[in-house]
Amino acid sequence: MITRAELQACLVGVLGTSPGVRALALGGSDATGRTDGWSDLDLSVVVEDEAIEATFERVEGALLRLSPIRARLRIPEPAWHGFSQEFFALEDAPETLMVDLALIPASLPAERRMLERERHGDYQVVLDPEGLFTARPLDRPALAERAAAHLASLRARSALFGHMPQKALFRGHLADAVTAYQGFVLRPLIDLLRLRHAPERYDFGARYLDRDLPAETGARLDRLCLPGDPEQLGLAIAEARGWLAEELAALDAGDWSVAL
Repeated sequence: MITRAELQACLVGVLGTSPGVRALALGGSDATGRTDGWSDLDLSVVVEDEAIEATFERVEGALLRLSPIRARLRIPEPAWHGFSQEFFALEDAPETLMVDLALIPASLPAERRMLERERHGDYQVVLDPEGLFTARPLDRPALAERAAAHLASLRARSALFGHMPQKALFRGHLADAVTAYQGFVLRPLIDLLRLRHAPERYDFGARYLDRDLPAETGARLDRLCLPGDPEQLGLAIAEARGWLAEELAALDAGDWSVAL
């Protein structure tokens, strides 16, 4: 099987010599210092706009020289982040060793390249003669504005839809109850806990919770994520909704704040 080191060496070699490539760095787990045996390979590449499609073709060719491509997905554009992004899985690599290739148009302003280390870590730079991957300060006022809007939406969603998992459970619709629990109770609770303990990453969902939440809080949340049967699901719904209400009440009372 292809190793992560072999795959990285191959793609870095191809991208580092590709026309139009102006900077190349490793992101994801490499940027956050969390690389392990299950890590995929995140490559962030600043490319001249007109060279993006040719760069994808060069990467595809390099991958095919290593292994048949088992699956691939090109994100429809324009994507929310402004990048051109494609995912690849290889026949001869572990399933977890996916390639996440983000081509960043050179015309995209620096403030949109996800360079804030508080949110995205420190890119592991491979090629960057122009300093295009230099970390940028976090725009805290702008982030605070987005976090406040998210908090307002969270309040409304939990108030309006928080009852839906219990309703589905009463009706005996277990799949509906589980899905509604995850979407209308657990996710708002996770977002609120993030706003309290890691507001810079308030919108990261369940990613990095093991480092962003206090151990006791994380353990309680983990327990609520895996109720074992319909009865325990009902108890978990009630506890999670109660916890959410307590956190909102504590926020309103000034016991904690979204400190950005």
